[in-house]
Formats: sequence, C-alpha cells, structure tokens
Amino acid sequence: MQRSAAVKDKDELYRAIISQLLYDGYQAQALSIIEVVMPNPECPPSARLLSLFQKGLAAEIEEKGEEKQSLYVPTSGIDLEYESDVIIMTPEAVNYDTVYVTSHKDPCKTTGFSHDGQFAATGSSDASIKLLDIDKMLIKGTTDAASDSADQHPVLKTYYDHVNEITCIEFHPFETLMASGAKDKMIKVYDYSKTASKKAVKTIEDVEPIKDVSYHPLGDWMLVGCRHPVARMYNIETGASYVGANPKEHHIKAISTCRFSPSARIYATGGKDGKIKIWDGVSSRCVQTFHDAHGGEPINSVRFSKNSRYLLSSGKDSLVKLWEIGTSRELLTYTGAGSTRMTKRVPAVFNHTEDYVFFPDEGATSLCCWSSRNGERMRLLPLMHGRPVRDLAHSPVQAGMMTCGDDFRARFWYAKPLDV
Repeated sequence: MQRSAAVKDKDELYRAIISQLLYDGYQAQALSIIEVVMPNPECPPSARLLSLFQKGLAAEIEEKGEEKQSLYVPTSGIDLEYESDVIIMTPEAVNYDTVYVTSHKDPCKTTGFSHDGQFAATGSSDASIKLLDIDKMLIKGTTDAASDSADQHPVLKTYYDHVNEITCIEFHPFETLMASGAKDKMIKVYDYSKTASKKAVKTIEDVEPIKDVSYHPLGDWMLVGCRHPVARMYNIETGASYVGANPKEHHIKAISTCRFSPSARIYATGGKDGKIKIWDGVSSRCVQTFHDAHGGEPINSVRFSKNSRYLLSSGKDSLVKLWEIGTSRELLTYTGAGSTRMTKRVPAVFNHTEDYVFFPDEGATSLCCWSSRNGERMRLLPLMHGRPVRDLAHSPVQAGMMTCGDDFRARFWYAKPLDV
C-alpha cells in the first residue's frame, strides 16, 4: 500500500529535525526522537532544516509585505495550525472594571449575551430572569451619567415564567429570542423585542431538570442537556424530541454541559461521568469520546472556537484544557486556577477575539486569565463577589463580560480598547 504524501512529508520533516539536532550537537535529544520514529536509512548531521526555515520565513515575509507589521486580525479567532507570533491587541482580564451591578432576591446562577452583543441576561434561584441593555449599562457606569429616568435604566424587563431555579440562558443566533432552562424541567423561549410581554412565546417540557441548552446555528433546533445521560435534540417549532439511536454511545451519568459548533457539523456534550463526547450534527452519532478528560472529574463546560476546530473544556479538577477535534488530542492545559477539587460547576470561556481564556478561581473568588495560544498565565482579576462565582459569559463583540454569584449579584465588566 502506498503511503500518502502527508505521511511522506512528515517522515522527511522528522529526518530533518534529527539531522539538525545532530548537527547542532544535541545527540541525546536526537537519539530520543530516533527511538520513536526509527528512520531508515540513518540520518546524517545536517543544517538543511535551518536553511529551509530561513527560506520559508523570507518567502512568508515577502508574501505578506506590509501586513507583516500587523499579524493580528481582530475577531479572527484562534488557529494554531497557521499562527506563530501573533500581536495581541485586546486587553487581558486585569484591565476589566465593573461598570454595573444588578441584584436578584436569591443567588444568581447563570448569565449570557445576545449574539450581537447588545443584550445580556441573568437568571437566579428566585426563578427570575433579567434582561439588560449593554449600552445603557455602559452609560450608567460613566461618571458623568446622572440620569435616573426609566428609559435609561439598564434592566429592560424581568421575566417570572419559571417556578424553580434558572440553570441556563441561551440567545438565538440571529432572532430576538432568548431561551432559558430551569429545574422545573421547562425550557422557555422569550421574544424580547415585545416590550410589554413578560411571558414565554414557546414552552418545551422535559422529564428531567434542565442543565444546559444550545441553539443550532440556524436557530431551528435546540440541543438540551439535563439530569439524564442522554442528550435531547428538540425541534423548536414542533417541540418534538430526538435522541441518538445507539444506547451504547451515550453518557453513563447525567449531562452537565452541551454546545453546538459554529459550523453545525458537530456538537459536544460533557457529563458527570468525566467524558466529553463529540457528535455528528446530522445523524447524532458519537464520533469521538475523550475518556477521563479531566482526570475522571465531572465536566463543567465545553466551548467551541469560532472555526469549530478546537474545544475548550473545564472540569471540577480546576483545570482548563484545549482540544484539537481533528486529531482527538489535548493541545494545552491551563493551570493555576486552584489546587483543590471544585464544588461548583463554572465554565471556562474565550474572550471575544479568542486571544485569552477566562476561568474563575473558586477558592480565591478571582478570575484567572491565560494566553489561549501558549497557556501563559496572566494577572488575576479580583471579581468582588462576596461568595462563589456561579457563571461567566463574555461578550462576542467587545471586551465586556458578565459574572454572577451566590452573593445574589450579577456584575457587568468592561475594558477600554488598548491603544494601537
């Protein structure tokens, strides 16, 4: 059987690496690679790899021309296959400041942003949901904002349609619809463009408390994870529910998180069984399983990158990991967010440009921040919640985020753009 061109190219690459190491005097390192790849014939010392690198670098600079001065493309997202030295133009977590605080009557459990970044919502154990206007929160947070008129109040409306704790909030990909899931086993869909209405325009009832929901990118289906090992796929128009056909492919414990990829070709689920599963977006067949993804601890969250090639996960082992879907491997582990097992299910998220990864430190009630590309840990941001943070969401369009906690409060944070 003939080998593919890609395999042959990799063989040549490994031979060039070994030859370069031998040429530079790193015999021990070269031998360790030789034991793994077992090149045939043996590799002589050579500086050919350095020569190829220099020629390739010169060609890249010539191709990009003046673009070499600005390698960073705003909101382009993370792509580790082609990126090398990326100039980051977005602020890290420590530069964020609280500009607005709102309160519920009980612990605030969940939050989310609309996909255009104009609205945010918070959900609480008191079964209420608050819809907030981002621009009005920014105005309210400025020192010269003195107006207290009703039309300038950031809280646009409060929904009281659930009868138990709100567990998740998800905005429609392009319409003025917002979905919420709760412990009352209900999924409610609200049209927030209707200013006078405080009731859901659609209700979907499950048989288990809802843990997480995710809209299909086209907005006509909804992925639902609940206190059950089997993920549901609901047709929003009819309310019909569909599940994967093979029982052996499902989780063995309750699902804690779920998310559609932006491409809609796949979706991911994470469970209390410590597994992360990748599913085909059309057939709902499981195509990948990351066993013991977080050392066997329950999975807190899964989030896809914008290009759908990477998956960001967090677990109760206090670790955040970046996975490459195409190769089924762990690329990076972001450490330093605590040394003990977490007691709360809190997500890890990308910032709006995917330059950074944010994840709350449960013990210190501060926000950890890492470079998404190399795992370098940045400075901590004190979150100023008097009790543990329960959810975190980042704006998809600007340096703004929402945090909510057991202190009954939700905070909107904002960072001014960096000077170019």
